[in-house]
Amino acid sequence: MCDSDALARFDAVARRELKPYFDAIGDVIYSANSTLTRNDVIFWGINPGGDPAIRDPIGLMPQVQMTIEAALDAFRTRDESMLEVAWPNNGNGRFEELVDNWPFTRRYRTSDPPDFYPPGQAFYQRRAGHLLGAVVPAAEEAIVSNFVFLQTLDANQIGGSLANVVRNFCNLPCGDSSDSIKENLQRILKSCWRVHMEIFAIAKPKVLIVASKRAWDLISEYGLLENCTVPIDKCKAGQGEWDCCVYKAHFRNCDREVLGAGSRRGITIIQVPHLSRWPIDVPREDRQRAVQWVACKVQEAIDKWDF
Repeated sequence: MCDSDALARFDAVARRELKPYFDAIGDVIYSANSTLTRNDVIFWGINPGGDPAIRDPIGLMPQVQMTIEAALDAFRTRDESMLEVAWPNNGNGRFEELVDNWPFTRRYRTSDPPDFYPPGQAFYQRRAGHLLGAVVPAAEEAIVSNFVFLQTLDANQIGGSLANVVRNFCNLPCGDSSDSIKENLQRILKSCWRVHMEIFAIAKPKVLIVASKRAWDLISEYGLLENCTVPIDKCKAGQGEWDCCVYKAHFRNCDREVLGAGSRRGITIIQVPHLSRWPIDVPREDRQRAVQWVACKVQEAIDKWDF
């Protein structure tokens, strides 16, 4: 059931902080609005995937390619997770060069006729559902979001390319110096972080699962959390040399606001590989062992939330 007071709090903060990016493609919370309440587990990807140059190429309902403003509007009545709906299958298309569509240098051209995955069956959806189903009583109960709310074609584009996308949508100066790009990215990250702080204040989570090494690097680089540079435990992910890592951390300068007056408790953060590349939906003993390790660490954090 939707917590109307929590929804109103979140909506007000999100609209204030993200207003400069309302015309950019992206989303803020992927799970149903009923998850925005006291909630032990929050799950993050790095940012919405796909191609921001294509707006609703297939006409799927519910729409999955939205502006930030439209996404906030949709969340008010969202009663199912975006991990459960149909997503476009751009893999069946091909790239086309767009030399006259600055700042995009290429984009997907969808297949003809357009193709899409059955509801919930895109690779990322399946793997997120598999992981969350192991760590919470029902996969749809966790709050699902992304560290950055704006869409890029590739997570590695976060930085210069993401700043260019926003600069284009917002009619900001087109200078491309590294200093201006870094400043623009800092503004984006600060806006997203303030929204996350409101989500944390509502949910008071005990565990944050971050499914991206790139997101973890940005969290560390910008000092958004304290005391989280060295993992307290880790295990092999069953994919190359990748690890799953556990950290104990505190929100910088805002534990009291986020976790309640007088509380000195922090949060357990579990960093796992990006789910587009970590095939945990394909049965293999070492990967399933890693998933169960993550599930055990989540349960330990919930049961022993006393640091």
